[in-house]
Amino acid sequence: MTSPDEGLFKPGSKLRHIKSGGFYRVVFLANIESTLESAYVYESLQSESFWIRPQAEMEDGRFVLISEQERHLKMTEDRIINLEIKLSFTEDLIEKLNETIYKQQQQIEFLYRELKAIKEQASSSGGGGSSLLDEVPPHY
Repeated sequence: MTSPDEGLFKPGSKLRHIKSGGFYRVVFLANIESTLESAYVYESLQSESFWIRPQAEMEDGRFVLISEQERHLKMTEDRIINLEIKLSFTEDLIEKLNETIYKQQQQIEFLYRELKAIKEQASSSGGGGSSLLDEVPPHY
């Protein structure tokens, strides 16, 4: 059976995965039921999900112990990158919205000119107060 003192990483140790750069916290060292092989139970510090990996794999160089300061620095860097990506998408959205507003303003101005022309035509054609009801239909 596995004792917590047997593993290279002690419970509560903070680790960084070499390939992915993800940060993890060791929960404890356990045994896999079917093989009785020692395995680490560890938690992702980004997604807070739990994982199990055989002790041999955990200690083969895939994970390294990190300091709290290094972890915060990496997480801050990741947050800055995510904010820069969001800013880029926001700038693109604002540009598209500005284009839409400009086109709508042009349409409003065109419709205003059309309405003004129709009003002028109506006032110059029959200024005597005649209505459409007084006109004779074309089939008479």
